[in-house]
Amino acid sequence: MLSSILLLSSLLAAASADLPPFLYSVDINQQGNASTFSCLHSNQYGVVFVRVYKADEGGHLDSYAIENVQKAYNAKLSVEVYVTLNATSRKAAADQVDEALYALRNGGIN
Repeated sequence: MLSSILLLSSLLAAASADLPPFLYSVDINQQGNASTFSCLHSNQYGVVFVRVYKADEGGHLDSYAIENVQKAYNAKLSVEVYVTLNATSRKAAADQVDEALYALRNGGIN
């Protein structure tokens, strides 16, 4: 029993050593500014999830996405992007994703 507890403690210690050095993440779908992203980083936020494509009005690019990705990256935050597709749009889902990918590439984001 004691050896099982010690093994579990060792595994937990090893796992926690690999945890990222941040505690929080945030999902943003509005315009952010440089000071906001810097403040997030200073307060142990490590990841920003940025909406690139939104479903309303048949589906279209989020007008602040590229700017938000760049500002979050400059504030030393990790960035994840996501798309919210419009399933009832006349645009095919693949076309909506292509629009988002094109905008990211065109904005210098790989």
